[in-house]
Amino acid sequence: MLPSQTQRGLMLVATLLGVVGWGWAAGRLQPSDGWGVGAVVVFALAGLPAVLAAAAVAAGGNPLSAVVSLTLAGAFAAHGQSFGSAVRRADDTGAVLGMYSGWGVRLLAWFVFLIAAVAVLEWARPRLRPKLGKRLTSRHLADGSTLWGVDGTACVAALITAAVGAVLTMVLVQSADTGQVRGGLVLGFALAALVGFAVAPTKRPGLVLLSPGAVVLGGYVWATRRFFWNVTEDETPYADAFFAAFYRGELPGVAVVLPVHAVTAGVLGCAIGVGVGQVLEKAKLGQK
Repeated sequence: MLPSQTQRGLMLVATLLGVVGWGWAAGRLQPSDGWGVGAVVVFALAGLPAVLAAAAVAAGGNPLSAVVSLTLAGAFAAHGQSFGSAVRRADDTGAVLGMYSGWGVRLLAWFVFLIAAVAVLEWARPRLRPKLGKRLTSRHLADGSTLWGVDGTACVAALITAAVGAVLTMVLVQSADTGQVRGGLVLGFALAALVGFAVAPTKRPGLVLLSPGAVVLGGYVWATRRFFWNVTEDETPYADAFFAAFYRGELPGVAVVLPVHAVTAGVLGCAIGVGVGQVLEKAKLGQK
């Protein structure tokens, strides 16, 4: 039911290509608040070899394996991005008031990139599969599944994942420390996706993968309304209230996640959770 050793080797190759390509790009881009929209284009080009390798992984079996490879590589490449540094850069440039709205745009850009990458995987699967050897195309778990598609079950699974993921992010992410943010996202959304899949088993988990973006975007909207809504000419009290909450550690977990962490660690957690759910569902049905 699980990927073969050969397919796991391909997953490792795709991950390493992503780490090298995206790590190279990250080292040459100027620091920004979670990487800007222009950086998405650069990373799309730098990650093309990783996406192509992941397409071979998806063609051989479960497409979630390819998503795990890409998001894991992205998480490694984004290790230097931190919420505290992003806030301080915004403060230095006088852009604190528009900080969350800017991050919202970046968040959407990153998830457009994710959707485009998965669209490449889905397009390549039926075309690459006949060209792969038998060792790569032996029966794997969820071999007949597809990532994209909308139906009632997929929507229910995504909504439950988002709701549970939001609660777990608030519980697990107790500071803006990068390690805790990424770890909390992976664990929180892995458990959330597992719950969502258990309640509504779906063969189209693409919507579930988008749930971290919806949760974090909601956190940005909350923070904007809480601290920067209807700012008057004297913006100092609003900025002071935000920085007081930030330094006292009172910002909720959903408000301290950078866009790049949502699209890497958050989506990685969802892919793991759905994968575990597929294993349990298969075992429950007594299938081999």
